[in-house]
Amino acid sequence: MKKDLLLINPPITLEERYGSFASVGSQAPPLGLCYLAASTKKSGYTTRIIDAPALGLDLTQTVKEILRMDAELIGLTASTVSIPRASELAKALKESGVKSPLIIGGPHVSSLPEETLAEFKEFDIGVINEGELTLSEIIACHKGKETMAGVAGIVYRKEGEIVCSPARGNIEDLDTLPFPAWDLLPSLPHYYKPSPHSYFKLPSSSLLTSRGCNGTCTFCARPFMGEKYRAHSADYTIGMIDHLVKRYGIRDIMFYDDNFLLDKKRVEKICEALLRKDYTISWSCLARPEIMSHDLFQLIKKAGCWQIAYGIESGDQAILDTIKKGSL
Repeated sequence: MKKDLLLINPPITLEERYGSFASVGSQAPPLGLCYLAASTKKSGYTTRIIDAPALGLDLTQTVKEILRMDAELIGLTASTVSIPRASELAKALKESGVKSPLIIGGPHVSSLPEETLAEFKEFDIGVINEGELTLSEIIACHKGKETMAGVAGIVYRKEGEIVCSPARGNIEDLDTLPFPAWDLLPSLPHYYKPSPHSYFKLPSSSLLTSRGCNGTCTFCARPFMGEKYRAHSADYTIGMIDHLVKRYGIRDIMFYDDNFLLDKKRVEKICEALLRKDYTISWSCLARPEIMSHDLFQLIKKAGCWQIAYGIESGDQAILDTIKKGSL
């Protein structure tokens, strides 16, 4: 039976991603694809994921697997470092006779929507920024044989021209989203592993519990995730942790939020809930140095936090001012 949507993490090696640091590179679950798949499934569409890097698939093997899946729509994700590989895969699919529209999403096309479609002719549609709602609308338009003109937040081809639709607002209440579709990935404990410096024990996985940041750093992809900080509630976050622990046996979590400690009350609720659990996990997070509450540090340590990763871009205040990072 033909699938409605097939989402692809294109083949790219650790060497291509990390260069000389490949041996300590991370093979993390593609949480973005998992969120997208969960949302399209919730809308009633049959969805599958192929995570080529995790499965160790090369270009030829990935194409073969995609052809076997036989989907009406095919979505690929790409950062700037992986956009050439995504383009190679899209080209190979077209050459293999695939007629399904090819959708590109991720940070690169979100930053350069029109330029991406102009440079990479193989992509038919680009999803700009958050795609959970957008993808379901694209599928509905495709099934109804309607034009894409009414879908907000995309770039597409129309009669030889590249057209950007009106921008789509960010999802305000992240708790309305279903849990990421981890069940569509290969086994979490066996196929995924963070960098050695990012976990305390195994099996380990990653979580994203908020989007956006209160910072204004010029080097960040902040516009891609939204200028406004939005977060899952503490209850929702604990629900995801419970799911990872009980279903997949995860014992260590890396929170990839831009600034996990920003909302102190939310963090306190998460920690207090973790301390009441009948299991213990270790966890780490990203944060900004100005969040330095002794009481909070004591609480998160007690709740399992063993590491905080800070972005120390420079020790020169003039440089920090230039990149709008803030004070030392």
